[in-house]
This record gives sequence, structure tokens and C-alpha cells, in this order.
Amino acid sequence: MKLNLPGCRKAFNTRLRPLLADLGFAAKGLSCFMRSNPLGTEILRFPDRREPDRCLFCGNLGLSIQAVEKILRPESDEPFPTIWMPFHFLHDDRRLLEWAMSSEDDALGVASAVMEEIHAYVLPFFAEHSTVEAIKRSLESTSPRDGFALVPQQTACVLAALEYLAADVDRAFEILENAISAERGKVFPKDRDVKELLAALRNREAAHGA
Repeated sequence: MKLNLPGCRKAFNTRLRPLLADLGFAAKGLSCFMRSNPLGTEILRFPDRREPDRCLFCGNLGLSIQAVEKILRPESDEPFPTIWMPFHFLHDDRRLLEWAMSSEDDALGVASAVMEEIHAYVLPFFAEHSTVEAIKRSLESTSPRDGFALVPQQTACVLAALEYLAADVDRAFEILENAISAERGKVFPKDRDVKELLAALRNREAAHGA
């Protein structure tokens, strides 16, 4: 019988949903689960793909920091992952981690394997990054082991927002200006978001001073 990706996806979610509900995660559509934490919202997503004889699932985790998101994406009402990474980044070798379903009957076994990964790696990650200080340490670290799945410009924007929220406006501006300088002279500079954030924060400061 030909594998049906939507059918496998639905079966996987049906098995996974109650297991994650026991941990406080609520389903937000297929393959997306969220729960609140002191900083905002923890997010789990499970992208999938199909091969001729099987369906493959992987996992991504994210943390939406509510105060930061109000600065970075003020028009958005939905939790957006301020920081994120695939599950396999939590392992020393960082090799791609996927779970295979050869039929919809495999859903329970795959969901159980995913939960083992969540208990062993994902929940400890959320616990270790439950404070602004811990997140800043990882963002500022030069070790690849501490890195999130963010490009340098995204890292600069998040760090600047955190410094701005801590009332260190000068440091926030410095981070953004350094990120802009790092792109200067490149054929395709990737600094649009950084420039937009810098302008927005300057406008906010001007309004406060008016």
C-alpha cells in the first residue's frame, strides 16, 4: 500500500498529543505544541518528509520570549520562536535525527521514541534556559555548543532587545551598530532587520525623550 504522508502525520499527532499534554503542552494545529513558561512560550514543532517507502519526522524546539517579541515583532499576536534549534543540535555529534514510519501502525512507537528524546534532551534544555541570564550567556558564547539556530544578525537583534529591556540603551545600540558594520562592503549585506530594529529603538527613545 502506498504511504500517505497526511495519514502518517495525523496518526503521529494523535499518539503524541496526549503524551505532550501530560507535560503541559497544548496542540496548536498539526505538529505544533506550546506551553507557557516564565519568559513566554515553549514551542515544539515536528516537520516531516516522505520517502518512497517511509515517512520521516524530526523535531525543532523554540522559546518565544514575550518581552523581546514585543520589540522584534510588535505587530504579531502569535508566539514566535525568539530562539530555536533542531533537536539534534542538543547532541554532541549534531547528526540529523529523524524518526521513520513505514505505516500508520508505527505511530505509537515513533511517538514514544520522540518522548524519550524530549525527556532526555529537550526538557533539560528548557530548564537550563529558563532565565534571561542563561539565554544571554548562550547568545554571547563563541562555542558552537552554545549556539542556537540563529544567523549572526538574528543573534544581534535578540541580544540588543535584551539589553534594551535591561535599560542599557547604549549597549543595545552598540550591538546593532557592530552588526551593521560587519556587513558593510559585502555584495549582499544581510543587515536589513538590524537596521530596522535600530531605527525602531531610536524612534522609541526619541518619543520617550519628547
